[in-house]
Amino acid sequence: MLRLRHHTANRWQQAKKQKQPYWYNSILNKMQFMNTLNFIKRSIIVVSIITGLFSCEKYNEEIFIDNYQKIYGEWISNKKCGGYSGDCQDYNGEILKIVEFGEFEITNEQDNYVKGYIKIISQDDNNLKIRLEEKRGKLILFSRDDLLVKFNGNDSIVFNEEGCCDKSSYEFIRKK
Repeated sequence: MLRLRHHTANRWQQAKKQKQPYWYNSILNKMQFMNTLNFIKRSIIVVSIITGLFSCEKYNEEIFIDNYQKIYGEWISNKKCGGYSGDCQDYNGEILKIVEFGEFEITNEQDNYVKGYIKIISQDDNNLKIRLEEKRGKLILFSRDDLLVKFNGNDSIVFNEEGCCDKSSYEFIRKK
């Protein structure tokens, strides 16, 4: 208790010498502390925004080789096969739209909406392996595993999951 009184008395004596109220220094210290906190908060926000802007992978040139240019367009889900049961089932209602430079959108009847970009894992004349990276929304139809893409002519496409467990496949037909 003596220490506290002594500390307060020192402040009062310092303030008296400076012709300011004894509580002036404590308010000034709090204001300096708050200014420092505000500076730190603003710095964190600016760094977060800059990191967010540069972390999005967006392409401005063609990402697919000539064999896979037919991936562009609107596709309607037709079948889902595999999973733990291994059965195939009709799976209508999902619309997959792939536009230039590998951006995609998925919509369905329940108004779920996903937007993102396609990340090429590998591609050559025989195989195309991709991953769908969402920017907005959450992938429901596909898992986060790599997808092996196979074309059945120009109007049918199959995405085979490369995951560890259920390895589902999804068939889409081109929207007319």
